[in-house]
Amino acid sequence: MGTVPGWPVAFRGSHAVAAGLVTRDRLRGPRYRRLLPDVYCRAAAGPPDLLLRSLAADRLVEGRGVLSGCSAAVLFGAACAPRPDVPAEVTIPGGDLRPHPGSVVHRGRLRDDEVTHVRDVVCTAPLRTAFDLVRGPDLDEAVVAVDRLANRHRLHPDRLLDLCERYRGRRGVARVPRVVELASPYAESPAETRLRLLIVAAGLPCPRVQWPVQDTAARTVF
Repeated sequence: MGTVPGWPVAFRGSHAVAAGLVTRDRLRGPRYRRLLPDVYCRAAAGPPDLLLRSLAADRLVEGRGVLSGCSAAVLFGAACAPRPDVPAEVTIPGGDLRPHPGSVVHRGRLRDDEVTHVRDVVCTAPLRTAFDLVRGPDLDEAVVAVDRLANRHRLHPDRLLDLCERYRGRRGVARVPRVVELASPYAESPAETRLRLLIVAAGLPCPRVQWPVQDTAARTVF
């Protein structure tokens, strides 16, 4: 029996059959679930989460593209999707790869410094991932995404302004400075970011994040 990339989490069914890991009949049975064309996983209770659907999308593109957007963020441990059912995202330089239900295909070329590896998966680097997410239609969710990636990867939001210069005129670039102004690398959860934005939207001063509170009796700082 040979090895198959992604086995048994998210794998090409044809490759698993050819490697002798599973028969075609068993693959079509109740023990496995088809996620995308020729991409399967072991069956489990409940719908597949974004991480699993993203790994399936990675198997589908197989070197023709990389995971991006919310899919890249979840790989980095910086999940920031506004809903659990958001589609998996891939970016390809061109070609005829069409999106399938549960996935979105972006087309565009990425520079070498905009791509990285997370284990055996190729995805957009944290800064490029933040840049893609910050240009979405929802300002609050853009700030949530930047906060999550900045906190997890010690990424200062100001660095996004460098990509604004690189991609001047692209969709959504004009809003990036406002998101950078509202973002904080110290926010530790999407809920914390959304609460901070509600306070700002109400006309109050932007609160300081992670304010230390001292318990002098217990000699502890929270």
